[in-house]
Amino acid sequence: VKACISGTQEPASPAPGGWYDRLLTLELTAPKAQADGSAERYFYSLDGAGETELLSSARVSLYSEGAHVLALRSQDAAGNEQTQEIAFHVDLREVDRLDVSATQESDGTYAYLTIAAQDMTSGLYAVGYRTSDTAPWTDQKTSPYAIRVPVDQVRSVQVHAVDNAGHEKI
Repeated sequence: VKACISGTQEPASPAPGGWYDRLLTLELTAPKAQADGSAERYFYSLDGAGETELLSSARVSLYSEGAHVLALRSQDAAGNEQTQEIAFHVDLREVDRLDVSATQESDGTYAYLTIAAQDMTSGLYAVGYRTSDTAPWTDQKTSPYAIRVPVDQVRSVQVHAVDNAGHEKI
């Protein structure tokens, strides 16, 4: 499809998990007529709604969370068509749940922390921990989320969960 998506959005790209953390407005612009004078027609639809012809430009807003599909179609004077679909994912909420439970070895040398986290919209990107405010996060991308820490070396542990839109809960 020769129609191009242009304009600005914040953020310019999704979080590492592929989701946007805010509502999006897309600006669609149809290319100018061909040098030989032939005309193409351009159409778009959002989330399976009826097609709208794109005469010059249009603003398309994604007003809700979840997965969205922008379908583009062009048609030349001979009736030949090209199509393209572009997916966008929006998650406006922070991580839904972050819980920690701890148990200690019978000799008291190690503590086991189990981290339970959940994000109902975009899903979890990473769950992790650190042993001080200045230490880097140690993240896990798959469950179960469990860590073993030496009790005599670590006095406190912070945990966090990050969803696929980049929202972090500590």
